Parts: sequence; structure tokens; C-alpha cells
Amino acid sequence: MIAKIKKLLLIILLTLLIWVWADISGEVELNNQTASIVVSPTISRDLWLSLETRPGLDPKSQAVSVVLELTGPRARIEEFKREYLPLEVEFSPDIAQNYDQENNNTSVPIEEYVQNDPVIRKLGLNVVSVTPKAINVKVERLVKKQLKVVCVDADTNLIDGAKTTPAIIEMSVKEIWAGEKLNAYVKLTPSQIEEAQQGLLELNPYVELDPRRIRYAESAVQVTIPPTSEQKMSDAISGPIIGFVFNFEMLNKYRVEITDAPKVVEYRATLESSKAFKSQKYHMLLDISLEDAPITKGGEEKSVTRKLRYNFQQEHVRLGQISAPETQIPTITFKLIPIKTN
Repeated sequence: MIAKIKKLLLIILLTLLIWVWADISGEVELNNQTASIVVSPTISRDLWLSLETRPGLDPKSQAVSVVLELTGPRARIEEFKREYLPLEVEFSPDIAQNYDQENNNTSVPIEEYVQNDPVIRKLGLNVVSVTPKAINVKVERLVKKQLKVVCVDADTNLIDGAKTTPAIIEMSVKEIWAGEKLNAYVKLTPSQIEEAQQGLLELNPYVELDPRRIRYAESAVQVTIPPTSEQKMSDAISGPIIGFVFNFEMLNKYRVEITDAPKVVEYRATLESSKAFKSQKYHMLLDISLEDAPITKGGEEKSVTRKLRYNFQQEHVRLGQISAPETQIPTITFKLIPIKTN
């Protein structure tokens, strides 16, 4: 009797597993799924591919939205929806080998590229249809030209006195480029500007061949910038004076007993801003709250460790002329001692 029950349970279990497997492995459809067609960044350095602008396409965008219909095992479809959306399909550089050299434009069927996408192939999905079936791609032959290297800041403003070695480089650009267009750029962040002022900085110049699409030179150039009084430099104050900022309800009720304080505080500032900061009555500020007070009246004082606040002049901060270090902010350890009143 027990043997028959075990056999029956085994049959039921196997049947359930078969049903589950059939449900997971069964073919299902995924309709109206959007994907983006983008230009592969691995294209030949002598060719430039761009997606041709058409109604509905942002002129500055380099991605075309298409609609897919896919089929595949239910589990794979669910994995695709869960982990691989939104999908981007890259054009292979091979496309450039077959373009129409007469007008530099070609209409490319894209179903093949979607089907050969690594994600689609990995999951074993089948592409039933792609809408639209083709997109227009413009291919331009690039030519090597001599370019002047120009240094700009994060807002693309020219950096006075900046020099590069070499000052002229050779890059592949569009054939129609001439005159003032023949520039390659090096864009520096504020920290890179400071680095270039203190020594040599190496960066790769770039050209913007299309709006928001840039190409970097294969070799770096050395960038140097002479230091000026308007540039921030590292500075420090020994024995900083610390001011206490009490909660209003705590005034005249506690005094601060410092057990550990920074001997030196570092910062970055222009010459003028550094002088102004050093002349402040208090260099650092300690914010004190009700939570720092002893738990009970007459109880043991709590030891509190807290970050200090730089007492920079706000106008200099707003103009970017002074800043705290990007790494560790100085801390202080203190206790609040109740002031005895008669």
C-alpha cells in the first residue's frame, strides 16, 4: 500500500514538473517593444557614420527608436524584459564597407542587425519584425588635417595662458573643415586646471564631428598653465580659531570643553580669498545642538565628535574662489559642561 502511494506521488510530481517546464519553455510573443539603433563607437577612424535626420528625430540625437516583435521561450522573454531593457543595438563598422559612394547615403535593412545583437543571440530570441524596416545612414570619408590645440574650461571658455606640447596635432576630420574650424580641444575641470598650474598634465584632445558626438586623438598632449592670483592654490592655517554656534535654548547654560581639536586646517583659495579667510575672527565653526547636552541634570558629560564647518566668506564661495578640501573635513571632540548658577 505504501509503495503504491509513493508511486502515485512520484507520478504527480513528474506531471507537475512537466507542466512547469512546458510553461517556461513554451514559445511566447513580445509585441510593441522599443529599442534604440545607435552608431557603434568602434567605426574606422577614417569614416564617420551618422543617422540621417528625419521627421521625429532630434537633429542632435544619434539614436533611432524602432519597434520590435520578438518570440522565444517564456523564461528568456521574461529575462529580457527584466534585465536588458531598454535595448540598444549597435551598427557594426562593416556597414561602412557597402555605402553608396555617389551620395554617401544608404538605406540599411535593420532586422539583420537586431537579430545579430549579442543580447538577442545570447537569449535565443527570434526577431519577427522591426518597424521601420530600414533607416538612412550617412557615411562620410574623413581626411587627416593639421589642427591647433585649444584649451577650454568646463564651460568651454578659453583658458588664458594655457599651452600644449605639441601645439599642433594631426587628426582625421571632415573634408569640408577649414579655417577657424581646424581646432582640437582640451577641456579641463577646475581640479585639472590646478594640476596644470603645478606641473605637467597630459590629456587627449578631441574634435566634435557632430553635435554631442566627439572623437579623441590617439595621443595625449602636455598641458601647462601659468599660476595667477585668480587661481585657487592649496593653503592652510595653523592653530585655527574655533567659534561655537549654540542652539538658542542652550545659551548661557553650557560651556564647551575641547578634548581634541585639529592643529592645522587645509583649504584651497585664491590669494585674496585666503587673506580674507585668515583674517576672520573664527576660522572654523562648531554647531552645538540640544542632543549634545548631558542626558540628565548633573549626569556624566557626553563626549561628542563632530565635523567642523569652514567659516568662509559666502561671496568668495559663490564665486568659486575658496573651497574646503575634497577629502577629509576636520573634526573636533568636545564635552558640554553645565554652567552652575546660584
